[in-house]
Amino acid sequence: MSVRLRKTGATIQIRWIPRYTFLERALHWGHTATFLPLALTGLVLFVPQFAPLARGEAGQFLRLVHRICAVFFGWCPSSTRS
Repeated sequence: MSVRLRKTGATIQIRWIPRYTFLERALHWGHTATFLPLALTGLVLFVPQFAPLARGEAGQFLRLVHRICAVFFGWCPSSTRS
């Protein structure tokens, strides 16, 4: 990327410097992808209007999704160690 200065006409070259590595970004999105289903399935415990979702086959499915996401959420490291 280049930027041209107004009055001097000089051009400055700007290069992109990555702040985070690909691995750090992937781990962050892994946490996001597992946290959202955990939060949504956990709301069944705290919001009375969602209580019917906790019954029957739907409840079994929500518990299964919650447990699977919990395993991956706990497994995914929060940061890389250098």
